[in-house]
Formats: sequence, structure tokens, C-alpha cells
Amino acid sequence: MVTMRVWVFRSRGTPAQVLKLETDLLRPTAKSLGPRDVLIKVKYSALFQGMAMLMSQIPHFDSKPWFAEGTFSGIVEAEGSQVDHLKPEDEVFGGLPPNVFMKYGGTLAEHIILPDQVVVQKPRNLAFEGAGGIASNAVTALQFVEVAKLKKGGRVLITGASSGTGSIVIQAARAAVGEEGLVVGTCSGANEQLVKSLGVHEVIDYTKCAVLHEYLAQQYGSKRFDAIIDIVGGDWDLYTKSPAYLKPDSTFIFGGNISIVHGGASFVSVVFWLLSIRIASRRPVILGGVPRKCLLHQGKIDRENLLKAAALIEEGKLKPVIDSVYEMEDVLKV
Repeated sequence: MVTMRVWVFRSRGTPAQVLKLETDLLRPTAKSLGPRDVLIKVKYSALFQGMAMLMSQIPHFDSKPWFAEGTFSGIVEAEGSQVDHLKPEDEVFGGLPPNVFMKYGGTLAEHIILPDQVVVQKPRNLAFEGAGGIASNAVTALQFVEVAKLKKGGRVLITGASSGTGSIVIQAARAAVGEEGLVVGTCSGANEQLVKSLGVHEVIDYTKCAVLHEYLAQQYGSKRFDAIIDIVGGDWDLYTKSPAYLKPDSTFIFGGNISIVHGGASFVSVVFWLLSIRIASRRPVILGGVPRKCLLHQGKIDRENLLKAAALIEEGKLKPVIDSVYEMEDVLKV
């Protein structure tokens, strides 16, 4: 009987309360594979604040262990009988959509089994460290750009530019609008050089900007944006006042809510935020709606989109930003 180390949670709570390193769980083997499954030896997995929020919200009705996290890089050890694009020793990376996470579990383990549709070849120019955390954010970033319909010469505002998601979104946006376009990002002054190195043309230091929507109207009212990707969330006025700096027929994309993710928001507050966006997206102007399209978008993680992300990484248009690297046993020190 061969065991492995896995970070699991068996009840609802904060990571410090419920996340435990277990060392006696059975290691999966090739005998456990379904026809479309892949057995992977994990090299790296990334830690995201959103997982901490999920730990505090997911109800548990039994003692079944849930594996934490949802991105990875690793090496294929075995594949199911119907898998035709992966083989043993392939270096791979990927990410888990919610339905896969719920069925297969997370990636913060020494070995995992996943469906082949969320596993692709790792870009050759990307080390395992960087590949371990970029997949989900890269897929999401590319879809933000597609939904926003950004083109060469376009103008886009991205809030939370230095966040994990934001750091990838600004690169995808820069690739889409090109040198002739404009990427504006919000972050603190301490992160200005970082986001500029990733592709932001102009930085707004939110610590020096009392009311963001007023500043945007003043600075960009004469040359409005083609899209706004709001990763920070929480500032409803940024959307309701957007006609002053967002072009007609353009889209305001709600890409997240950092205050909810970092603040350990209640389930009710999360639902309220989601409903508010849904109502705003459907309310006609005659009934007080904002004359700008808005939507909430979450990336669809599958083989097709992972391959798109991998191609851009190979071209040097996307690269990960790594804050720190920890040994597996030190997860709770993060």
C-alpha cells in the first residue's frame, strides 16, 4: 500500500482552521483510471485566495476529504484507454473548472487523477514553477479579451492590475490592442513598475485617487475606453458612472470582487453581489438602467482554451508572476 501527502479539508472554515496535511491517503494508480483520465505526478500547484473563500462556504455532509486548490503542473504517469493526446513522461499543466473540482478533487497533492480535457502539454519555454499557477488565470484572461472584443488600437481599463488575475489580463489585453492601443491599470504605487513591465501603458495609483469614477471622467472622458475589466469589484459607481468614460456599445466586465475573496464574505453577500450584476445587466435604461452593457464572466477551462493559452505563452506574450515558492509542508505559512 503506497500513500501520498495531500492538503485536505473536511469541514467548513478558514485554511488555518480546517486545512490539514495528511500523509496516509492512498496514492492513485493506473488501475483507477477511467478511459478519459490521466494520472499525474504533481510538480507544483498554486495557492489562490479564492480557495480560502470556498473553504469557508462549501458545506460538508460527511467526512470525505476535499483536496485543496485547482491549478497544477506535473508529469503524466499513465493515461486512460481513450486518451490520444498525452502519454507517460509528458510535461503538462492545467486547471480545474468547478465541475471537475467537485468530482475529482483539487491539485494540492503529490499525485492526482484528472480528465484529459483539463490537461495539456506544458509550454516548452515555461518552467514547472510558473506553469503550476498560470493555467486558470491565462484562460480567464484570454476570454475577458474575447468578450471585450478588444482589437488593435483599442483602449481598455483594468482594475486590480497587480493581482494574480490582473497580472495576466494586462498581458492578454496588451497583446490584443498592440503598441497603438492603450492599457490603463489600477494598482498601488508600489506595484507600478511591475504592471508597466507586463504591458500597462498608464497606471492609476488608487491610493492617491479619492474617487476613481470622477478621475476617469476627467482624464478619459474625451477619449473613452472600448472596454473595462473590473477585477477589484466592490465599487458599484465604477459601473453606474461608466458612460462618462466607456464608449457606447462597449462592455463593462465584472471579473471578480477582491473584497469578497479577501474579506471572507458570507454566502448571502456573495449571492447579493451576483444578483446585483444580473439585475443590472437586464434593467432597461427607461427603468433606471445604465446605458452600458455589463456582464459577469468566469473563464471556461477546457482543452481548447488551455491550448490557446499555451500558444500565447510559447510566443512570449503571457508569462506568470510568481510571488513566492514554498515547500509542500509549508502551505499554511503562505
